[in-house]
Amino acid sequence: MEPLIREYLQGWPSMPATVIAERIGWEHSIRVLRDRVTELRPAHLPPDPASRTS
Repeated sequence: MEPLIREYLQGWPSMPATVIAERIGWEHSIRVLRDRVTELRPAHLPPDPASRTS
């Protein structure tokens, strides 16, 4: 399932975990998926142009 999650985040980095859950057919706790999406999302977000630390 993680490759599918990464694929959705690559195309739509701000897609909510609940939408990803629907699209991949997640049948387990949404909390588990939400936690994993939270860990994976930063790698797929574009750089913040206002950030002074990057």
